[in-house]
Amino acid sequence: MEAGSFQDEPFILPKGFSIISGGQTGVDRGALDAAIHLGIAHGGWCPSGRKAEDGKIPAKYNLKEMTASQYWKRTEQNVLDSDGTLVFPGKVKSKGTALTIRLAKKHDKPVAVIPIDSPATASTMLAWLKTSQIKVLNIAGPRESGSKGISAVTKIFLINALKPALQRNYFVAEAIKKQVYSADLNSTVPNIFCN
Repeated sequence: MEAGSFQDEPFILPKGFSIISGGQTGVDRGALDAAIHLGIAHGGWCPSGRKAEDGKIPAKYNLKEMTASQYWKRTEQNVLDSDGTLVFPGKVKSKGTALTIRLAKKHDKPVAVIPIDSPATASTMLAWLKTSQIKVLNIAGPRESGSKGISAVTKIFLINALKPALQRNYFVAEAIKKQVYSADLNSTVPNIFCN
């Protein structure tokens, strides 16, 4: 691939980028906590009653309740509402995680299954987000009870992986503002001196 091609450009989050999940303990909550920490819009669908394995999903998560209490229904709705699903599978096989992957494939949605503990995970994830043009990202994976510590690992990983992209967004936005301001100033200066 030639230098300067689309693939070589640094990843910048698209305008309106958001993270959604079902709010379950584990990967779901880690993803939502990372979004909150970074100031990224977040949401998703959860079962009726905000049901999760540890009781009721805290209100700090901007989740919409399904009318049904079955987990699979909110899983499918989150897949449908997203541009793609990122799965951190964990070390132990999970039926819910496997279902998420099957539903993404069933609905022809991009899905990436990336082990969170791989050294190349961040670059692999960012490349997938870029090439798949993901704006609404569904993040899924095992519950905390099946993969102890996965919530914290997910949160830390996503903060470290997405923070540079957010910083690039800020600098690009500032550069655009300066160009617009400069263009406005240049177009008005001659008028000031001509009158």
